[in-house]
Amino acid sequence: MKYIKHILFLSFLLILINNFEVNATELISAKIEPLNRLSLSLTNLDGEINHKLSADKKKITAELDYLLNNKFKDTILFGEGIIKQVKFDKNSVEIELKEVRGYTVAELPYTNEIVIEVFDWNKLSEGEEAYRMALLGLEDDLIEVAKPDLLRAVKSDIADAGTFLGLILLKEGKINSAQKNFQFAELKGSIFAENYAALTQIYKIKKDTTNSKLYEEKYKEKTGNNNIPQIDLPEIIEKEEECLEPVSHLDEFLDKYKKEADTTDKQKEENSFQNILAKDTTTKDIGKIDTYKTIAKYAIAVVAAFALLLLYWYLKWRKKQLEKIEQKKVTQQKVNKKEADTTGKQKVKKNHKDNKNEKSNNEKQSFGTVIDRTIAEEVPYIQNIQTQKVAKTENKETETDKYSINEQDNNIRQQQTTLEYPSSPEERSQKANELLAIMQENIKKSETNNAKTQKQLPTVELASRLADEQKRIKEKQLSDLPEILELDENKINAISKKIGIEKSGLETRKTLNKIENDEEEISKLSKKFKM
Repeated sequence: MKYIKHILFLSFLLILINNFEVNATELISAKIEPLNRLSLSLTNLDGEINHKLSADKKKITAELDYLLNNKFKDTILFGEGIIKQVKFDKNSVEIELKEVRGYTVAELPYTNEIVIEVFDWNKLSEGEEAYRMALLGLEDDLIEVAKPDLLRAVKSDIADAGTFLGLILLKEGKINSAQKNFQFAELKGSIFAENYAALTQIYKIKKDTTNSKLYEEKYKEKTGNNNIPQIDLPEIIEKEEECLEPVSHLDEFLDKYKKEADTTDKQKEENSFQNILAKDTTTKDIGKIDTYKTIAKYAIAVVAAFALLLLYWYLKWRKKQLEKIEQKKVTQQKVNKKEADTTGKQKVKKNHKDNKNEKSNNEKQSFGTVIDRTIAEEVPYIQNIQTQKVAKTENKETETDKYSINEQDNNIRQQQTTLEYPSSPEERSQKANELLAIMQENIKKSETNNAKTQKQLPTVELASRLADEQKRIKEKQLSDLPEILELDENKINAISKKIGIEKSGLETRKTLNKIENDEEEISKLSKKFKM
């Protein structure tokens, strides 16, 4: 039994300790916003806060005896405005100012915040002064003193004054009057999240789900806290739209704002509609632009592909051309090599031929030297032979002439069936030339026969050839004698001896030339052939 009492006592003690820890106040956050305000967010506001200003009015100390868990202990928060820095101790906060300032301390029940604001008493306007005096009255729970000052501040467009006046009226059950003050504070730019939390609770009481959700979202967005706190309210004494507090100044402001809001909403709707139309038009334009861009991209891609294809074809063609050029070079080198080999062989053959020709020329030159020497040795003998030949020729001149004339006569008789006396001088001249050619041929034959009858020595044969060549030249000289008709017997003998032609040949030539130029002789000759 004794042990049971001890166990029960310990259990009760643990429960008390646990409840104490649960209800213990903890500092959650601390921030300087704006530059003259320090906001301390706590888990609850169950305790009292003691604060004081230093003698030099540059340091504010706030003690929170109920603060048991301060995670900001021994930390310093620096400011950029009138608040120079904030030092945190176990359960106290020390604010150091850059200049002499006054301050106020206020509590916000929805967000469990303690707000410490500093200000310059010498620069306050009438509305701001009324607002500061009201906050000082609230610190001492002087509600009836603070309400008129807050009303005066609201009429002077002090936004935060509407928040604190709304809290007072809400705790009195005057939700319609409180709602208008909270709306005024919100619209005038108050940054307290209390406005959103209070309006959320008011609209829930009025069962206005739309507006309650609207302000609930605003509260979550402002604080990041999804749990919307609520405060205990007394009996609601304002029914429907009834307002027991002076709010006419707020009605005028709110009506004006509502009209502006409606106009703004209408303009927003119109702008939204225009934006939709513009968006549709823009979307269409963008669609067209996108289409054009797509077409342009495909066109660029096609052009690029075609360019690459052309480049590929060009490189392929160039490669083939280079291969052809290289092949031509190789072929040309082979041809050049072959030509060089052929040229070398030809040069060897030419050199061999030149050497052979040179050897032959040397032999000919040597042989010519021998011939010249032989001719020089045989000249007296050849001259003797020629003298004998001339003598024999003179002795046989008559017989040769006779033979030649007879042979010519026979040839002429053989052709007499085809010859007729020419009627014109040109024809007679042509016939005479033909007869002269026949006679010259007969003379050559007779001389050839005479030459064959002669016995020629081997050494004389060469001289005979030289004589024949000389005779041919002399015959040419004979053909170049057009004036042979004018020569007498002595001149014919001299020419015959000089050029080595028989006298009978010159006489025959003279006779033929005479007949050719004498029509009477030609006529006689023609008659003779006709016989």
